[in-house]
Amino acid sequence: MKKHSIYLLLMLLLCWGCNGDFLTVEETGVIPSSDAPIVTAFLSPQDTVHTVTLYHTRPAAGNNPYATWEQNVAKSTVTLSNGNQTVKLIPDSFLTGVFKISAKNFKVESDKTYYLSVNTFDGKKAEANCTIPSSVVDTTSISYQLVSGSTSNMNTSYLISWKDIPNQVNYYAVYTISELQDLTKKTAEISNERYQHTIDDVERDGQFLGTPQSFLLSKPNYVAKDRLYIWQIQVLNTDIHFYKFHKDYEIAKQADENPFSEPVMLYSNIKGGFGVMAGYTKAVTYFR
Repeated sequence: MKKHSIYLLLMLLLCWGCNGDFLTVEETGVIPSSDAPIVTAFLSPQDTVHTVTLYHTRPAAGNNPYATWEQNVAKSTVTLSNGNQTVKLIPDSFLTGVFKISAKNFKVESDKTYYLSVNTFDGKKAEANCTIPSSVVDTTSISYQLVSGSTSNMNTSYLISWKDIPNQVNYYAVYTISELQDLTKKTAEISNERYQHTIDDVERDGQFLGTPQSFLLSKPNYVAKDRLYIWQIQVLNTDIHFYKFHKDYEIAKQADENPFSEPVMLYSNIKGGFGVMAGYTKAVTYFR
């Protein structure tokens, strides 16, 4: 009975809300949805492979042509250009919708603008451009502040800080990636990637900046003598597109699948589609 009363109250609230400023959808049987391509591309001079990803739009109602998309997306044409050189990206053999090109075949440089063009297998077109930031964070300025645990404890948390690049507006992101290196085979297993986005230098130009939350840089209690467990720390100096997209994305994630949360429009700079093309430079250090 109690559950039934709550259900009725909920329905009344919904009906009352629909008489206000909410958008009303006519009962036509199928809710129209966009089938424009969704594209993400993040370019950096420090990357060895440049990647563009095409995603499938999943309609809220009606048929979901995912099978057709999955079978044909590799037939799409994806190109990158620097204004002088234009290259075609190759579909990945294992990852659906991923297109790649080696940095050896297409060089991305700081302070230059790059252009993306997408022609999907079903005739849709999308394009975008971005300019790579001109500077890289000084790796010698990256430092760590212990906030929990101890240096003898393998389960410790650290705040990461670095010196802001002066005399310009900057946006940052920080990634931590654990590496288990095999010193004999000279290989590395990478896992446990963590990140924090949307850090800016507003009113702090040229000063030391830091991550708002600490990172758990834990290590196993025992590692074989021929293995080395370290953390790779990446401090990204990003462009405005990277910053705006991830700022909206973080807000959207806070909804945590709550059906009553307000929808968040994600930032997009893709003409003819959705998503983002953004650039960044990357400073890399290792925490042992």
